[in-house]
Amino acid sequence: MNSINTISDLEYWLNENCYADSYAIGSRNIYEGFGLKKENEHYIWYFTERGQHNDLKKFNSEKEAVDFAFYPD
Repeated sequence: MNSINTISDLEYWLNENCYADSYAIGSRNIYEGFGLKKENEHYIWYFTERGQHNDLKKFNSEKEAVDFAFYPD
């Protein structure tokens, strides 16, 4: 895969590189850790622990959100 532009691309990359259970991206659910979800017109980077979601950052576009998830500062 040359570039990761969508949540679907990111989910594929995570599967191919053995990160399938590390992040709640796409169709995955995890008990504790970071995740990315679409909520209305925004994309939210969040941390989940014991079923509680804490939103950490909001993005206006899917590409922005995926870039942050794949290349965090």
